[in-house]
Amino acid sequence: MRIPAAVMSCVLIYGGVAAAQGYKAPPWVSASRCSAKYTDEPEKAVDYLKDWAALYRAFRLYGICDDGSVAEGFSDAVAKLLANQWQTLPELAKLARSDRQFEQFVFRHLDETVNQEDDLAIIGNAQKRCPDGLAALCRRLVAKAKPSN
Repeated sequence: MRIPAAVMSCVLIYGGVAAAQGYKAPPWVSASRCSAKYTDEPEKAVDYLKDWAALYRAFRLYGICDDGSVAEGFSDAVAKLLANQWQTLPELAKLARSDRQFEQFVFRHLDETVNQEDDLAIIGNAQKRCPDGLAALCRRLVAKAKPSN
């Protein structure tokens, strides 16, 4: 049986190198289910992740291969939504309450690949424009979106 390259990449990343470094993949990632379909399609879909509902659908469909360029695309989408569409934060809060793994996914993607401009916009939004009832979420966003420079 021939193993597709994308599956082998996931196996190597999650089974070998990552294990040696003590890395534990998030619970939504599944190296055994990761295939070329799930690495090519999300890369194409990143340009269409324009709202939280679209990002949630992509998470449910493609989160199993949340690594490498796929993960970078997810990180960019999360950062852009929080930096440029702050008024939609209540939508994120609703999805996060209904699916804790999605909440973890969003926070995981506020990472070192997010540019400083977006980090600063997220922090400013959370500190100055936090919607009523979402203070805890805003505090967590400020703590996580620390600019790297």
